[in-house]
Amino acid sequence: PGEVKLADSLAGELAVLKGNDGLVYAAWTENKLSQDGYFMTDISFTSITSAGETTSIQSHMTPLKLSEGKYWGLALTQSDERMVLGGYHRDISTGGTYKDLTSIFLLTSDYPTSSSDWSFTPNIIGEIEINMNEAAPVVVEFGEEHTHILYQSNRDDITGKERLGLWYAHGSSQQSSWTYRKAIGDTADMHMMSVKTID
Repeated sequence: PGEVKLADSLAGELAVLKGNDGLVYAAWTENKLSQDGYFMTDISFTSITSAGETTSIQSHMTPLKLSEGKYWGLALTQSDERMVLGGYHRDISTGGTYKDLTSIFLLTSDYPTSSSDWSFTPNIIGEIEINMNEAAPVVVEFGEEHTHILYQSNRDDITGKERLGLWYAHGSSQQSSWTYRKAIGDTADMHMMSVKTID
């Protein structure tokens, strides 16, 4: 169908997934000019047909001033009808305290073309220490009981030397502050994950 224009001002992050229904789903960060004259970063989402037609563009996050933070490291996955969008949220302003904290969020939906069906879960993993210019996007997969994530954060355990670590975590996609987290590697890139159900 040729080119499909998603945005006038792409902010650098893009995740694409071919859905089980034959549509192609895309999520991206976009800079938009507010009525007050501020550039705001947001996450936009749409689906694309085989004819190159897009559905209405959705937005489910709180737009951030460039000085307040950033969304990045996006990932899309689907199991049966359920879809999840995950990513990092760097919160520079942190409610006015300017602690500059990074966490991981999830957006989930059983009907992703419906803007009213998405559910937002913030801070499933908090206080991540990471340079966003060094880290790869998160990896998200559904399991029978849990949602599973691979992500990156600095670690200094075992050796005492700080390095970029690869971490695994699982929990409910509807619940913040997951408790199960485990370091599984160092300085890993282009990491992948597959979740299988064994009878």
